[in-house]
Amino acid sequence: MDFNQQFISEYADVFKALSHPIRLCIVTGLYDHPEGMNVSSIQGCMQISQSSVSQHLRILKQYDILDSERHGTEIKYLLSNEGVKRIIELLREFE
Repeated sequence: MDFNQQFISEYADVFKALSHPIRLCIVTGLYDHPEGMNVSSIQGCMQISQSSVSQHLRILKQYDILDSERHGTEIKYLLSNEGVKRIIELLREFE
């Protein structure tokens, strides 16, 4: 398999983003809720501050792991990166 340098660099960044336990937990939670979750829902599951959740979401969006959709005043976050979805599936095989 021929991996080009750009592919390697992009996925190294994705793995860096996923390497934080809170971000990995957020991504796993969003995988389990394909309809999306708002910051309050994510915060309730994780027991961390809303500002901390928002910081982690910003990093995940920065690396194109998440998308967000506005519904009125609510913003829902969705796991949008198909490669990351597959990574979560592979991780679950080890549970």
